[in-house]
Amino acid sequence: MSRHLCAALLLSALFIAACEKDHGANDGTPGTDDTLPSDGSPDEDLLLPDDGASPVSALFGAVTLNPSGAAPLTAEIPFTPDKAGTLSLRIECTAVDTDEVYEKRFSFTATGTITMPIFGLFPDCENVLTFTLFSDSGEERGVYTTRVTTAPLPDDFPIVTATGIYTGDAFTFFPYYRTLVQEIDSTVMTISQATGIMYDRNGTVRWYSDFPTPLLFPLEIIDGLLYGGGQTDDLNILHWSDLMGRPVGSIDLGALGFTQVHHDVMKKPDGNLIITADKIGNEYTMEHLIEVDPADGSLIRTWDLRTVFPDIADLFIDMPMTDPAYPGFSNDPVHLNAAVYDPTDDSIIVSSQRSGIAKIAADGTIRWLLAPHLIRYVDDADGDGISDSLTADYDREDPLTWVGDYTGDAYTDERMPFAGKPAAGYPFDFTYGEVLLTPLDGSGTVITDHDTLLGFTDSEEFRWPFRPHSPHLFADGTLMLFDNGLMRGFKMIDPSSFSRAPHYRIIPDTDGYGGTVEQIAEYIPLSDPAWHRFSPVVGDVDDLGDGTILITSGSLGSSFYPDVIVDQYGNGPIGAYVVQIDTATGEEIHSLLVERVINEAHPNASFSVYRAERIDPFRAFALPAGMKLEEKIP
Repeated sequence: MSRHLCAALLLSALFIAACEKDHGANDGTPGTDDTLPSDGSPDEDLLLPDDGASPVSALFGAVTLNPSGAAPLTAEIPFTPDKAGTLSLRIECTAVDTDEVYEKRFSFTATGTITMPIFGLFPDCENVLTFTLFSDSGEERGVYTTRVTTAPLPDDFPIVTATGIYTGDAFTFFPYYRTLVQEIDSTVMTISQATGIMYDRNGTVRWYSDFPTPLLFPLEIIDGLLYGGGQTDDLNILHWSDLMGRPVGSIDLGALGFTQVHHDVMKKPDGNLIITADKIGNEYTMEHLIEVDPADGSLIRTWDLRTVFPDIADLFIDMPMTDPAYPGFSNDPVHLNAAVYDPTDDSIIVSSQRSGIAKIAADGTIRWLLAPHLIRYVDDADGDGISDSLTADYDREDPLTWVGDYTGDAYTDERMPFAGKPAAGYPFDFTYGEVLLTPLDGSGTVITDHDTLLGFTDSEEFRWPFRPHSPHLFADGTLMLFDNGLMRGFKMIDPSSFSRAPHYRIIPDTDGYGGTVEQIAEYIPLSDPAWHRFSPVVGDVDDLGDGTILITSGSLGSSFYPDVIVDQYGNGPIGAYVVQIDTATGEEIHSLLVERVINEAHPNASFSVYRAERIDPFRAFALPAGMKLEEKIP
């Protein structure tokens, strides 16, 4: 045998042996195959088969876990490609009893070192990261494996049970509202926090936030950035960070005369932000909406929702009479909780947890109002804007006196917006009767039944929303929202209460004010009893774009009346329910039941999950130059 042939055979043997090795360690250096004895020394490098010149491991640096310090299940790895091609990343945890394997594929160019983000690590695990390199033509060039170990989750993270089948690999993201008992300066206090969490389809946490400001809200993801305003610290500041947990920008709303972002942040097509915030110096809360240019932090326009919605504290037994002498308790007559921009006419659809859903023009005038018609009327012979029957025996300490006698004939006077009757802006003498939507039944016929119009009764054909959240505007102009059903029919909570996601078609009148509303569908999360999916407060609905919707019933068994709710539930769930529903069949395809951990260190909270949405962090994140996420893995 010639020396040349011997050398060739030896090189082939070394190459085959190298290909059989498992490369990696938790510090990013080459490791050892678990099936072979190890003396702690590095493995031999795996040669690239196309030119034999560069080992795969030489293209990667060391993995850095949680590089920002604010997203514990993220990592980064330097990658210096020697030529253009594609790369797959596979994340596995051998300690987790699941078939969940997270795999993504990227194309890249040879433009120097790329700092590659890694999302979706398993918690409390030695994560195995496998990088497979491919040429432009799709031929495998080599494999590099490394490991990174993550810490356990916080002890108050909820217990999550997944049911059904979800075939996608996007995660379910939601802000989780936490409570912790801490001793501060010898005083025992209950501290509130909000943590963004992402779960995979099996209910395993795969991302969560650990920001320096622990109570940011509402933690809304917009174009891959996470927005939240300080609720205890930095009250005037709106922050936004990327999904690696790094700060990206902020706006000082205080300089604009506003403070404390509370429920919503939304981006218009022109890049401006619509924000729910409180006006500094105003004795009322949750009733202002502002538009801000994030490029320079300038204030574009504002809306005072007290000119839109009425004070209807006399209609619900859970709402005390509006009195700013008791801030946080009775200085909140509107409770603005969401805003949706309609680009077709530069209008905004706003949601009042008290008074319904309104469409308002750029000048703040109401175009239509989706609410039971009872809110139009009040027994107010003396004209002070407050129900006479309410003030007759009102006692702030006795909730049984917090409701007017609206079942008789006294409720006939016209109710006006909280700020008073508009003097200008409308081509008619203002009454809510001009803008309230007229309901239609399933055949498209106007509903004239008195009790249905006012909101005392309903049917499967048509129900008014009660104390709603999160309107969603479809491309065809139809509207879906989360109808909490709190005090549905102007009645107290009872075991027949339920939440739902109704889908409405609204046809405006030709003069641009008022119109008709038809309920074209409704989706009620399933449970026996149905009460176990009822969310008195918070909630969300999202269109997933594939004929399915995602409904979030975010406050199971816990609300501002936790003792009442929990007593009614018995042994029912205390947490949240996030469910994907097929709109064609009404079938629940996949769900996550979120159950709170409640003990002396972590008491119950007013709610659990604010909103939820499906997020692919790799797709939402702005990848570095030279790298692109591929649509599918071949």
